[in-house]
Amino acid sequence: MTQRDDDEHTADQYAYHMTAISDILQRWRDGDLATYEKRKAIADENRYYYGDRAEPPLTRLGRRYELPGVLAEAAGVPEDVMVIALNARRHGGAEAFGDVLGTAIRRRA
Repeated sequence: MTQRDDDEHTADQYAYHMTAISDILQRWRDGDLATYEKRKAIADENRYYYGDRAEPPLTRLGRRYELPGVLAEAAGVPEDVMVIALNARRHGGAEAFGDVLGTAIRRRA
């Protein structure tokens, strides 16, 4: 990624900023940060780098982990079933995920 023409920072400042964001992304890939923590850290870095021109701060939806709720709504199953299915996928792969969801959907019908 190259520095935008309208960026008034020095090349060193830009390099530091991009290194900070890369470090945050690597920590997320390594599992050290949750997705929300990654997004917040990048937003904080952008706010530091861009000052008042940065995007407004992120707000949480009130849940610890939002993904199961979104996926549950899309699949038409309760959120707790989706949490179980995601844990099954984590430990047993895609087939286990499908088994849990398939069972839940068949019972609902």
